[in-house]
Amino acid sequence: MMTEALLLMKRNIIRFAAFALTGFLLLQAASFFFRGSYWFSRGFIYDRTARLAAFDTETPGQIDVLNLGDSLSICALSPLELFRDYGITSYNLGQDMQFPVESYYALKHALKTQPIKVVLLETNAIFYENSLADEGVKTLSESLQSLFPFLRYHNLWKIPFMKKSIRSYFKGYTINEIERPFTYDKEYDFNNTTVYYPIARQQLFQLKRIQKLCEDYGITLILYSSASIMNYYTMRKHNTLIDICRENGIHFIDANYDIASVNVNWETDTWDNGDHLNLSGCRKMTAYLGDRLRATVNDLPDHRSDPLYVSWTEMYQDYLAEVEKMEGKNYSMIENELRH
Repeated sequence: MMTEALLLMKRNIIRFAAFALTGFLLLQAASFFFRGSYWFSRGFIYDRTARLAAFDTETPGQIDVLNLGDSLSICALSPLELFRDYGITSYNLGQDMQFPVESYYALKHALKTQPIKVVLLETNAIFYENSLADEGVKTLSESLQSLFPFLRYHNLWKIPFMKKSIRSYFKGYTINEIERPFTYDKEYDFNNTTVYYPIARQQLFQLKRIQKLCEDYGITLILYSSASIMNYYTMRKHNTLIDICRENGIHFIDANYDIASVNVNWETDTWDNGDHLNLSGCRKMTAYLGDRLRATVNDLPDHRSDPLYVSWTEMYQDYLAEVEKMEGKNYSMIENELRH
């Protein structure tokens, strides 16, 4: 009886191992076919995964600064303008509603091909609220998508029914020239230095994972709050971040606390009533971050005279042409016009 039970257990183990191996090989094969870089370059990826797919088209070994975070981050930095004025190579690898666990895996992905020296992490997502169960699901999902890109780009089976994207990504930045001023009856209030904004344990845990990964690779981690009067109009988040960064030895930059230096005009520099920056605001925020990067990180090279980076100068000319073409619009507006 014991021998038969052991034989049955052995058979079941072999079957499970064979099933798992088959599944693994199928996912690997599917991931090879559903490469994000291949389909992005053909215009078929334009959802929140687009920047991850586009990143894989970059020349390896050229990105020094990685910008991570939610939608505030991707509106805060124009990498080609940072390169033009400071010679710093950077990439926007944030996403709409990018949770810190997603930032962690985005950084891990970037490190496969790029010698990242600085991580800029926009802070708004650190205050996202979600349950421990949701965080566990997100962590499992991100780890599996990291192993099997097919799972990240699985909706590409819809390609025969999809229209190609008209969006241009310039090192992760998409141009938005709409102006919708801040109209609410409130102002920056940085008088209260005692009230704090709560932060979920799981977001703090993921922040520490990001910090540890940066330390392992000798990367300078900088937390920054982009100019956004809708999200940072009081001292509460600032107070919390000051304490977190002081306790963990992390650099922190708050553009809202220093808004006069950024010189943002909430009449002209936002496309959605003071939440996100448009191109005009992004240019000011990019200059502000460039100054802070030069002041904080001593070994960031200036690549402007390096012939290996001539493609950055060439892309900048395409960027200027796109800025002129997009005057007063964003891509969603143009897509709606095309539909009609």
